[in-house]
Amino acid sequence: MSPRIALLLLAAFGPAAQVAAQTAPAAGQSGYTCCTFHHSGDWISDANWFIHPKIPAGTPIRVVAYGDWRVDVDIGGRRMSLGLDYGRKQNLRTWAKLMIVAEDPKESFDAWPASVHEAVKAGKVALGMTKEQVIAALGYPPAHATASLDTVQWKYWYSTHGTYLVSWDESGQVSEVHGSEPQIRRAVLVATEEEPTRAQDGAPAQLKDLEGLLPGK
Repeated sequence: MSPRIALLLLAAFGPAAQVAAQTAPAAGQSGYTCCTFHHSGDWISDANWFIHPKIPAGTPIRVVAYGDWRVDVDIGGRRMSLGLDYGRKQNLRTWAKLMIVAEDPKESFDAWPASVHEAVKAGKVALGMTKEQVIAALGYPPAHATASLDTVQWKYWYSTHGTYLVSWDESGQVSEVHGSEPQIRRAVLVATEEEPTRAQDGAPAQLKDLEGLLPGK
């Protein structure tokens, strides 16, 4: 895990939270999306439901204003909002610091194996990924269901009803993914030759992504 990611994890879940809150991006400040965001219309919930369209990690983003449990932002000229809907034990500005980062996370991608790079671009998880790589691909697990990033499982939401768990081995790599329904696992997990996910076998399709927000497009 990189030192930058380690510090961000401490800021979100440890005693450094108040310091992080003081250094959160201010209104008018620009940065990048930390990880893959999923949005419903103009709302990006901390639940980050997988089935909704995605905004790739490293997309330019600008803070417009802070509100009640929300951060209004501009992404590609579109006004959107980051909503801290569920993890409200966190400080809003601490959470905003995690979501909006000063350095483009894509700069780390080239150092990763090509298969991991492609999985992150697709917003999916692969067995053997590190925590930093999973965060880039899936975002942070909602804090109301995953109280600590040191736990052996992280809980994510596929939709408002479906969930999946990312399990970690002792070395801090993904050992398994469990879906509340079989098709969810197939949808979120990258296929391998040994265990193809067979997305055509009933796995729900994602809605159309905001591909126009990709840098350079």
